[in-house]
Amino acid sequence: MQSWIIKLIFGVEISSDNFRISGVFASALVIFFGYLLLSIGDFFGVIDNLLTLAEQPWYSFYLAKFSFLMIFVKIILLSLFTTKNNPTGRFIAAFVTQLIGLILTVVLHMSSNIFENLISDPQMKTLVAILPYIFSLMIFLIIRGIYEVEYFDERRFFNSQ
Repeated sequence: MQSWIIKLIFGVEISSDNFRISGVFASALVIFFGYLLLSIGDFFGVIDNLLTLAEQPWYSFYLAKFSFLMIFVKIILLSLFTTKNNPTGRFIAAFVTQLIGLILTVVLHMSSNIFENLISDPQMKTLVAILPYIFSLMIFLIIRGIYEVEYFDERRFFNSQ
């Protein structure tokens, strides 16, 4: 039952057959960058300030922090227990996507508060209010896709041409 839940949530099967020694480096990078962001950079304080400026409800603070931490855990497990190529490149792509997604979600929250007062149609107000959460779901699916693609090349992923 536990392995089914872990496979459902994180998308990996934890076993000694799936363990990748090359994923240890990517996991160490995740832990190092997580430490730098959370402890030294006071990233949760920055999230609190941004969401306070966006006048979001109390649960959005916990959802933003929890989703960010779960992405760290997911990246560590996927790096350690998948047999796909380039775990470090996948980590960098997922991490950058997560940071950009978090910033854009906060911007969407702030924009929804501004437009909420300007829109009179209740259906449009609902659409504007759920837009940041739809965007968060898209970011989650992009990160999931980064780890599910068979062959990953970070140069092609970050190529802007």
